[in-house]
Amino acid sequence: MKRFYDVSMAELNSTIEQGKASLLNQLSQDQVVLLDEFIVKVTHEAPEIEEKSRNNLVKWLVARNFDQEDALKSIKDDYVWRQESLIHFYINRVPVNANLKKYMPGGLFGRSKLGHPVFYSPIGLLDPEGIQHSFPYRDMINERLKVALTVKEECKKLSLESAQIVDQFYMVIDLNGYSPNKFLVPDFLSVMKSIAQEMTCHFPENLAKVFIINGSKSFSIVFRIFSSIMTERIDINFMTPVCRSLVCWQFLQPDNQIEELLRYIDADQLPQAYGGLADEDNKINRPQKIPVESYHAREEKTLHEKGMNHLYVRRGTVSAILIPVPKRKVDEKGLPMIKWSVHTKHRDIWIGLSFRAPKDTNKKILCPPLRLNTQYVADEGQYQCLWPGDYFLDLDNSGSLINGKDVYYKFSIQYPQ
Repeated sequence: MKRFYDVSMAELNSTIEQGKASLLNQLSQDQVVLLDEFIVKVTHEAPEIEEKSRNNLVKWLVARNFDQEDALKSIKDDYVWRQESLIHFYINRVPVNANLKKYMPGGLFGRSKLGHPVFYSPIGLLDPEGIQHSFPYRDMINERLKVALTVKEECKKLSLESAQIVDQFYMVIDLNGYSPNKFLVPDFLSVMKSIAQEMTCHFPENLAKVFIINGSKSFSIVFRIFSSIMTERIDINFMTPVCRSLVCWQFLQPDNQIEELLRYIDADQLPQAYGGLADEDNKINRPQKIPVESYHAREEKTLHEKGMNHLYVRRGTVSAILIPVPKRKVDEKGLPMIKWSVHTKHRDIWIGLSFRAPKDTNKKILCPPLRLNTQYVADEGQYQCLWPGDYFLDLDNSGSLINGKDVYYKFSIQYPQ
C-alpha cells in the first residue's frame, strides 16, 4: 500500500492539477477500505463525536498514518479539548486582543483555481521581540487558533457555495523583511512550537499547499537541503507527518514566483502585491514594528503593589495553587469564572489548570500545561467552572534541573451579575 509520505512532489502536483483537491480523492483502494472501517469504529466506540463525515474523519486517519487506534485516541482527545479546555473557551468567548491582532501577520483572501481559500502570511514583517515584551504569549497562541477556526469555517462556507468538498486551504508565506537574527528569540520559538503542536493535534491535514515567496538564496538552499533530507522515504512513525507536510511546501524563486502563483490562483483572485489584479482591501494584515515605549515595564515592587502573592517553585518540582469553589455558590449564583495572573522573575514556566471533585482523590486535567514566558508580560487566564470542587493552578518547573523560579500570582472567582 502506498503511504502518503511516499508521494513525490511530481505525483502530488499531478493529483492537484487533475482537480483531486480533497483528501478523499487521493486515497488508494486499500486506504478507502481502512477509512470505511474507521468510520464504523468511531460510530461504535466514540458516539459523542458529532462530525462523522468522511472528509472529516479521513484527516484524522491520514494524520496518524492509517493507524485506526491512534486516530481514534486523537479524535477523542480533540473532543475533550473542544468541550472542556481553557483554550477552546477562551478563543470562542473572549474577543481577540485588538492590539495584538494589529501586530500579527496574515489574512484570508480569495480562493485557488480548485476552490481552496488562500491565507497570506507576511511573516517577515513580524516583530518577535516586540511581541515578547508587549503581549501575553497565551494571547498569541489563542489568536492563531482563532485564525485556524476562521479558516475551517471558510472551508465550510465555500463547500456550500460550490457544492463540492473544500476541506483544505492554501498558504502563501511572504518572507519579505525576514532575517534569521530577528526570529532567534528562544521563548518566541517555544511558543511557535506550541502553536504548531496545537494545530497538529486539533486541525490535522488542513494544509493543501504552502508557497514560500520573497526568500533569499541562502534560505532557498537551506530549505531545499532540509526538505530533501526530511522527505526521504523513511518508515519512522514520528517522521511521517513532517515528511508528508513538506511534500506540499514549495519555495518559489523570486524571478518566477508570480508565474508559479498564477498556476494555482487566478489573477482576479491574487492580490496586486503578489502580481495579481485583485484589491486586497486591507484583508491581509501587514504588521509594523511595535514601538519600544509600548513595552511592559516589570518590577518586583510593582508586583507586590498590585496585590500579587509570591511563591518559589523549586527546580524539578510542580506547585499547585488551590482555588476552592463551594457547591452552594455554584448553585445559587450561577457558574463562576476563575481568573488568574502569573508573573515569573526569570523567563518561563509551565502553567495549567486541573480539578478535583469533592470526595475524590484523583485530579482531572482541564487545561494541559503551556510553557509560557511571563517575565515581561503576565499570563492572564480564565476558566468557567462547570462543577463545584477544588481547582488547582499548576505551576510546573519540573523541566528545569538547575534553576528554581520566583513566581508572583493572584487569582479571583467572579460570579455572573
